[in-house]
Amino acid sequence: MTIGATIKKLRREQNITQEQLAEFLGVTAQAVSRWETGTALPDIAQLPALANIFNVSSDQLLGIDVDTKEARIDTITNDASVKYWAGQKHEALNMIRNALKEYPNSYKLMRDLFIYTWVTAPSHPQLDDEEGMAKHHSMLRECLDIGEKILAGCTDNAIRYRVIEQMCHMYATLGNNDKALELANTMPDSNRSETLLGVYHGTQRYRHWQSVLYSTCNFLMNHVYVLPFVQIDDGTNPYTFDEAIHLAHKALEIANIMCEDGNFGHRLIWRFADIHSTLAFLYTRNGDTDAALKHLQLTTKYFTEYAINDSDESVLTSLVFRGYKDVNFSGAADLAEQLLQAIAGSAFDTLRTSTIYCELEEELKKYASVND
Repeated sequence: MTIGATIKKLRREQNITQEQLAEFLGVTAQAVSRWETGTALPDIAQLPALANIFNVSSDQLLGIDVDTKEARIDTITNDASVKYWAGQKHEALNMIRNALKEYPNSYKLMRDLFIYTWVTAPSHPQLDDEEGMAKHHSMLRECLDIGEKILAGCTDNAIRYRVIEQMCHMYATLGNNDKALELANTMPDSNRSETLLGVYHGTQRYRHWQSVLYSTCNFLMNHVYVLPFVQIDDGTNPYTFDEAIHLAHKALEIANIMCEDGNFGHRLIWRFADIHSTLAFLYTRNGDTDAALKHLQLTTKYFTEYAINDSDESVLTSLVFRGYKDVNFSGAADLAEQLLQAIAGSAFDTLRTSTIYCELEEELKKYASVND
């Protein structure tokens, strides 16, 4: 179907007259008529407006079968990938280059061109090989030009983040750390942390690596012990109370493995206090009052430690985190209010008259910003 026939079909489907379409576009009705009869073509600058009026893509307006086009591109990228993993890297690159002649605006193909240009390049030369270094840097700039074109128009985050990650390494190699950091900071936290490991150098890289590991440790602790409280599709919880208790202890073991000397830093001490209050709840629901009281005592211990050391940062001393400074993002009042809310539930009714419960409650109320 010609573009004129497509315009006529879409116009009639939406009950738009030639005169109305002409008015929308700022042309004459005779011009619209000539398009539809095939005696003239609309100016290329009018295609976006036409696509917007009919609520279709430019490809559809031009009579391109989008699904067929995407299927064809996927076939090409898959075939190129097979060649790449078979060791035919240059053949894969040439396949993508040829495909881009047919589909010059495909970001999938541009992504593969970016990747295959990078992986087919000669290995990094020795620093004293000036000619090799010049060729290597030229190749990096070629890749970066492709990457910048992708970032300028592509909205697919899976493609963008893959390209940004490599571009950060390339800019860093070329000595443009400012640009590398600028790009890295456009990525989500999970992607950015890994990318920065390839941007930073020396002590800065070492400290960033420690930061990633510490944040990962905190993340694992949090998600392991809350896992039993997630409801699955049938409305039930996936674990028994005994299994939930076991997982909470596993979460504590994670920190003990990483911080063998007991110096946990602000965030993990917060997590310890929270997990022990959760264990007190679980043991209470399981009818084990002695164990519940033991974990209430530990909640008090770790909360007090957190409150006493409520400074801006904590310097860790374990083997993995030695010298790492954990910044304190939350004050004791925030933790106190969270724990007060946790122990206010009916599950703790049997413990409220105990000395241990009362001591914890009083300790928390000292710091809570809202003291009832």
